[in-house]
Amino acid sequence: MSKSKWTNEEENILTEMVESYLHKKKTKKEAFDVVANILNRSSSACRARYLKIERLKAKETVIKNETIQIPQSTTSHDQSFTLEDVISYLKKYKTNDYYEQKNHKLRCFFASLEKENEGIKERYQLALSKIKETKDLFLEGPFVNTYNEK
Repeated sequence: MSKSKWTNEEENILTEMVESYLHKKKTKKEAFDVVANILNRSSSACRARYLKIERLKAKETVIKNETIQIPQSTTSHDQSFTLEDVISYLKKYKTNDYYEQKNHKLRCFFASLEKENEGIKERYQLALSKIKETKDLFLEGPFVNTYNEK
């Protein structure tokens, strides 16, 4: 494995391959493994360098564009978003599908719990009615007179 300084060409290959893999809905890990073989570096070295490049790009963007001004529309107050706000929003938007799926699973689970709860309530009511029947039989049955006579 090479431990030499990264060249611009190697960095370009790394970023282009990772972006290509992400565009193809493949994982970054797969891209790092492929680039590691091409550049004769370890997959973890490729990952670390890619993350460093991304951090540097983000830092440069923040420096160039401290804030993004939204043109004033029909609202009366001025809106200003930082790059971090936009990135945060995009990350939330990206994970929205994940949370929709999770929400659906939780709703299904909740429905099954409600159904189970109804079954338990029915069995409880049945048990209460049997207890009442038993109590009525005991209080109205042959034992009542012998108990009261003593």
